[in-house]
Amino acid sequence: MGMTRKRVLIDTDPGVDDTLAIYMALGSPQLSVDAITTCAGNASIEYVTRNAAFICRRVQFPLDQIFPGSAGRGADFARVHGSEGLGEIIPSVPPVPVRAAAVGAIKRFLESHGEEERIIVAVGPLSNIAAALESCREAFERCSRLVILGGTFAAPGNKGPVAEFNFSCDPEAADYVLTNCPCRIEMIPLDICMRAVLPLDRFEEIRDVSLRKFLFRLCGVYSAANHQEEGIEGVILYDPLAIFCAAQPEAFRFERYSVRVDTGNSVARGYAVVDRRLSAPGEPPVSIAMDCDLRDLYRAFFEGLNRVSFSELPE
Repeated sequence: MGMTRKRVLIDTDPGVDDTLAIYMALGSPQLSVDAITTCAGNASIEYVTRNAAFICRRVQFPLDQIFPGSAGRGADFARVHGSEGLGEIIPSVPPVPVRAAAVGAIKRFLESHGEEERIIVAVGPLSNIAAALESCREAFERCSRLVILGGTFAAPGNKGPVAEFNFSCDPEAADYVLTNCPCRIEMIPLDICMRAVLPLDRFEEIRDVSLRKFLFRLCGVYSAANHQEEGIEGVILYDPLAIFCAAQPEAFRFERYSVRVDTGNSVARGYAVVDRRLSAPGEPPVSIAMDCDLRDLYRAFFEGLNRVSFSELPE
């Protein structure tokens, strides 16, 4: 009897590491990706939705299961991902206006599949998740786990001195989700991400030559930017860590704390305030990933990429 795969919805803003995470998830023997919802973050909603379709066509993921969502604040997108989100790759398909459909897709996902395990993996700003939670909170009671790539525990920020990029893009949404969501939340903070780094030459372990060439082009600008901005040589596996957590939570060590997000207009806007007091008030505790087995992460990363079926298509 085969292993039952966990059903997953990925909320994302592709994005270089988002692309790696999507391919890893689609090739994972533990996960079944039902839908992808997009939000502005690494680039505008028009670009990230176009990017999602562009990368998904290459791995035969149905484009009618990609649902655009929040347009975000519309400014100050992530430069480390290149001008349009995919490094030096500029898809020939122009970005087009999109009609938001993510909230409905999230609701349908959570209300389907009977008693099967349903996991949302949010690797962009939490705008779509907050909107869905506000619209249909009861549906989230059926969510097995909400895995969030965001926030910090003790590490410096990557968007200002203390804030992490995803939470900084929409602090109000992050704070609302962390304090109102009724399901288990697993937060992957910057602290653990900064240890999950692959030198670019490790991508030689990808057996499919076309996929390997595609990812070298995708990751070159990103790897160089990681070195310039973070002093880290290689590709930081932010979003693949969240996919790994969805698939193998037993590989992580969690600690549970109440977390609020600074929504003010100071230099700390977007900062995840982790309350470590013994007498912390009773907000729903968040399970923060403090450590994981990086060897297992890298093994799962390459296993997923080597199982995905990639087609080289015109750009």
